[in-house]
Amino acid sequence: MNTRNLLVSVLMLVCVLLSACAPAVTQPTYPLIIEHKIPTIAAHAGGIKVGPDGALWFVETTTQQIGRISTEGVITEFPLEEGGIAEAQGFIAVGPEGALWFNMDDANQLGRITPTGEITQINLPEGLSPIRELVTGPDGALWVTSRGMSAIVKLATDGTIVAQYALPKERSNPTGMIVGPDKALWFVEGGVNQIGRLTTAGQLTEYPIPDENSFPLRLTVGPDNAVWFTMFGVNKIGRIDMDGKITSFDAPDMGPVGITTGADGALWFTGFASTEIGRMTTDGVLTKFAVPTYASVPYHIIAGPDGSLWFTEQEGNLIGQIKLSAP
Repeated sequence: MNTRNLLVSVLMLVCVLLSACAPAVTQPTYPLIIEHKIPTIAAHAGGIKVGPDGALWFVETTTQQIGRISTEGVITEFPLEEGGIAEAQGFIAVGPEGALWFNMDDANQLGRITPTGEITQINLPEGLSPIRELVTGPDGALWVTSRGMSAIVKLATDGTIVAQYALPKERSNPTGMIVGPDKALWFVEGGVNQIGRLTTAGQLTEYPIPDENSFPLRLTVGPDNAVWFTMFGVNKIGRIDMDGKITSFDAPDMGPVGITTGADGALWFTGFASTEIGRMTTDGVLTKFAVPTYASVPYHIIAGPDGSLWFTEQEGNLIGQIKLSAP
């Protein structure tokens, strides 16, 4: 073998050896779950919504703060001067005037925070709390579910009651509420196992859920223009169309709580009991994704303006982000 051929052989051997020793390059798998640490310890994050500034806003129930996380993952916290948020029961929504509103059940108040962080606390009529959801209705007013009054209540921005619609059954326990595709208010009645529909003129319709003791909690408008909801008590996801027909799909052992529609046209929900995130197609096909932090208790979830899903981890002191596709 001449010198040139010997040199080529040595170089080829070196290349083979280097390739064998080189670390494997792992491409990220999508959806990709990223977790962002909340600066304050034991914040106990609850409800989360998209704010008017394009950031995600959430309630820190234990530390009496409102948090803001940008789509780049930068977290800012705004402390309340006086407490009042009930532990583990903080919910938030964008109000009719563009500020964010949240419940303060321990003080029988509503909190209001502007996108710049200015906080106001507003007294409520006696007996209205506890509140389990706030939404801006199709009429541009602030609506809440009042468990104290077992009613759906329309409020002025000074906290006074504009209209009050009592639910027929005692201890209905209205919880989650959304504006449906038909511009009515749709809500769950966890105490009597029903879905309710209320027009802004006060016309009420109620639909019994076929699964007994389903313990419905949260709702979202699906990509099929039906209303989808979680059924924590029976580990299912429910669907109700605009004619009131209810169907359900299994989510075994997950204990679903929060639910939203993703940019991919599927339903995404939190597995409160299993520390998982579920993805369900409109025909009921379920895929589960483990949340990286063990026993972090994923709670509420919302679709962000960046195409990601964002969720609170109640016991993990984290905000989770699900990237659906590679950039």
